Amino acid sequence: MDKVKVFLAVLGKYHFWLLCGLAVILGTFGWMSARGSLSADYQKNKSAVTGTFSKLTGVTGTANPPNENWTAAISELTKQEQKEVEATWNTVYDQQKKVLAWPEVMGSDFNTWITTRPPSEEIPNLYRQNYRTEVLPAEFPKLAQIVQAAPLGAETRNTPAPGQPTQPGARPAAAPAEPAAAAPSAPVRVQWENQEAVQKSLQFTGNIAPTSFEIRLRQEDYWVYQALLNIIRKTNDAAPHVPYIKAIEDLRLGAKAADLYTKGMAPGRIDKIVTAGGEGASSLPVESLVPPAEGGEAPPPDQDRYLQKDGTALPAGTAQTEQFKRLPVYLKLVMDQREITRLLTECANYPLPVEVRQLRIMPSGGSSQPAGRGQGGGAAPTAPGAPRPGEAYDVSVEISGIIYLFNPPDPAKLGNGAAETQSAG
Repeated sequence: MDKVKVFLAVLGKYHFWLLCGLAVILGTFGWMSARGSLSADYQKNKSAVTGTFSKLTGVTGTANPPNENWTAAISELTKQEQKEVEATWNTVYDQQKKVLAWPEVMGSDFNTWITTRPPSEEIPNLYRQNYRTEVLPAEFPKLAQIVQAAPLGAETRNTPAPGQPTQPGARPAAAPAEPAAAAPSAPVRVQWENQEAVQKSLQFTGNIAPTSFEIRLRQEDYWVYQALLNIIRKTNDAAPHVPYIKAIEDLRLGAKAADLYTKGMAPGRIDKIVTAGGEGASSLPVESLVPPAEGGEAPPPDQDRYLQKDGTALPAGTAQTEQFKRLPVYLKLVMDQREITRLLTECANYPLPVEVRQLRIMPSGGSSQPAGRGQGGGAAPTAPGAPRPGEAYDVSVEISGIIYLFNPPDPAKLGNGAAETQSAG
């Protein structure tokens, strides 16, 4: 007890200094604790601010910044667009079906069968044999009739208009012309010069029935030739007397047209203008541009036939998986240059529209046309050797373009409408 009294006496004597030391110790401890807590809060708040700033920076750098409803909204918009595309696809396909009729010579049974079956279904052997033997003789003459060209193999003689001289070595006049035989026939308005080459391209070789795929491709060729010739006919229908298009020098489609299209798209392409029979004159090949594969096996029928959107060849066997097929076409015509815009308009307005990608106009001094082309009935003669009225405006026109052939509508090819998740960061 005495020791406690001594301790309390000392504490009472020095309590001021003891309290001062205790205050310093407690203050130091409190300061350090507060400092640590503030530092932790600072780092926490700093991280939150930095993260928010980073997100805002990512949003400002994004063209279409997503939000909470972005994915759902884009998916709904995509589905609406798909419905519109599908409706348009059906409309265009129905319009094309009106001009894509199978040959009547095949009979109603075949036409009912082929129009109710998917394109991938195998055509019965009997139908394929009949197509090989019956279609070309029955359908090819109709192509020449579209433009009022002389039938293949028919010899024609021209009937010059009164007072219209004929020139030695001149090409037969475009109108009128009659078969060499005395039997009456429709006047010839257009000369179709590569008619034989077109006929050969439509023939099947050998006695074996062609495959279903080959028949569908061959019928597609007929449809496209019909479209091109109808475009020419519609252009000439506006001509009161002398046809605007007087000669068809060349018609091509598929691989043969694609080769010319590719060459025409090459950068820096400049052709040397050549005169008839002059140095540098060239003739366009008519043989297949697709070489046989090793071992003598024939390449796929649709190799290099269709184009992709960048103008390169579509891989064989993939055209049916697309929404439409891009088939290149090529026309070389002799026509009145004043009516070229009319021809281009008809190309755009036909149910199988031709998207013109290249147009070349060869002036009379640089074309291969001989004198005497483009004569019109009733034209008055001019000085010997001088071009007749109408012929002075005739030029050789080359058109390379693409015909779009739509496959049967298939909503599965339009996707499922799901929007891709886009992160902001």
